[in-house]
Amino acid sequence: MTNDLIAHCAALSLSEHRRAALSLSDDPLTILGHMEKGKTITPVEALIVYGIGRLSDCILKIRNAGMTVNMVMCKDERGRKYGKYSLASRLTIS
Repeated sequence: MTNDLIAHCAALSLSEHRRAALSLSDDPLTILGHMEKGKTITPVEALIVYGIGRLSDCILKIRNAGMTVNMVMCKDERGRKYGKYSLASRLTIS
């Protein structure tokens, strides 16, 4: 695949996300926008950066809008578990 084709496919993927996101409220849209940039997010980051205290609720609403969100369980220095979320890529290169 050429770089132009890859960029075009990635742009289509983002527009699909935006179409599905039309039914989302402000907080889930904020989290979706963060993840569309290729970033991960944790509950602490959501609270500190965006003032969103219910990340899991936002993730559920994003999933219910038809998007795939990956979650990896992590542990902090004290052994407490938390989820790190990312948007699944729809672009596959073969």
